[in-house]
Amino acid sequence: TRVGQITDYDKLTIEVYTNGTKAEMSDQPTIKDGIVMLPVKETFEKLGAKVNWDEETQAVTIEKDGNYIYMLRDNKGIMINGEIYDLGYPMTMIEDVAYVSLTAIEMSITQNVTWNGEQYRIDIN
Repeated sequence: TRVGQITDYDKLTIEVYTNGTKAEMSDQPTIKDGIVMLPVKETFEKLGAKVNWDEETQAVTIEKDGNYIYMLRDNKGIMINGEIYDLGYPMTMIEDVAYVSLTAIEMSITQNVTWNGEQYRIDIN
């Protein structure tokens, strides 16, 4: 999801709600190159997934409800149950934390993801 012309992203506070409840995030969502980004591990775990980071390969493996998701650092691809899709924006490291766009969540866990650019709020159901 792209946002308007904002230049000072560090001053933004983006709130995340999962199933209507505000999610407390130790690694904050951010905007990079106009793309709303969420921390992979924290976000997917809050959605009930198991997340594993492999430091050697710089890849994340996610499992939820029998579905398997695989992403590589700095790669726009996402593998879901053996099928490869284009995220349009790569999984990115920000201060040693892997971040993905909202598209990764929409494609892999739930299509019920909304971004409210006026309130800086993400809803995931």
